[in-house]
Amino acid sequence: MRKKKLLIINPGQFGYQSGYYYYCKYLREDYNITFICYDQGFPKIELQDVNIIYLNVLSNKFKRFISWRKRILKEWQTGKYEKIFMVYFKLCFLVGASIKSGNKILDIRSGSLKKSRLARLLQNGQILFESFFFDRITILSEKLRAKIGFSKEKCTLLPLGADIIETNRNDFSVLKLLYVGTLNKRNIHQTIEGFSRFYKEFKSPVKISYDIFGYGSDEDEKCVKESILKNNLQGVVKFHGRVNHEQLQPYFKNCNVGVSYIPMKKYYDFQPPTKTFEYVLSGMICIATSTYENKRLVSHVNGVLCKDNSESFYHALKTAFLRRKSFDYTKIVSSLKFYEWSNIVKNTLMPILEEK
Repeated sequence: MRKKKLLIINPGQFGYQSGYYYYCKYLREDYNITFICYDQGFPKIELQDVNIIYLNVLSNKFKRFISWRKRILKEWQTGKYEKIFMVYFKLCFLVGASIKSGNKILDIRSGSLKKSRLARLLQNGQILFESFFFDRITILSEKLRAKIGFSKEKCTLLPLGADIIETNRNDFSVLKLLYVGTLNKRNIHQTIEGFSRFYKEFKSPVKISYDIFGYGSDEDEKCVKESILKNNLQGVVKFHGRVNHEQLQPYFKNCNVGVSYIPMKKYYDFQPPTKTFEYVLSGMICIATSTYENKRLVSHVNGVLCKDNSESFYHALKTAFLRRKSFDYTKIVSSLKFYEWSNIVKNTLMPILEEK
């Protein structure tokens, strides 16, 4: 059977955005995939049967964009691809406008996260305008689709997910917390403050640790580091910085409490959190802030909801500890099994790619 040829475009370096890594992983049996991205200086991730083209990040933004657009069009114009699947980036319509109709899919990962309501309105309007130059739109959530203004006829829901990580984890006598994600404007230092209170209260009856992976502005990273030092948690809370998905696997296997801490702001409400899926499908108890999307995913079976402050995080962690014997790995994983990456690719993404 001849494989179809698919061109995937994403400015983010391959392997550092989980969705696109898993799209490639589960599409490669049916598609010959070429993936174009920027070389952002991180260690390169290989995936067998996927051709990855890296572009240098030029310092001049105008020259960078021109070079980016030129390389995409050069690859497309070889004529060997049936479809192009592109994550949204600013001015992507200039690529879409240069490719004939019938084979262009634009993937929307996020709406505007600007603090200003007017700025959000303008940015979401720009996303909507640029989408007119593509044949199909995919988006992470129904509420986000409605918020930006895409029609149901043109826009298809393509949810986030995770791979199931097999463990025999039913012992929550030791609590190993894990946070993975951006630090930008997430106030992760608040979770450290709440953790510190819990640790001082319960460190005798329970062994506990907290691993934090991610990166952000200098200010946000400084807040995390200072909070660790201020609370004398250097041997208990570890800030690791940014790593790729392969390097995270041992932590997803060994940790048993995942932290999905998103500020409870309207502009975050409809952003499905990747890590909630990843924690739950790894069998972890998920402590998550009560955003709209987290409330859809987190229940008494798989976690505890909290508000976005240190006091509430402390109480959620305490609740998880006191209820630890009621959590079961199999039930936790089963609660979100629909969102396994292989299911999403097979049942949602592939039918979109097969549309004429």
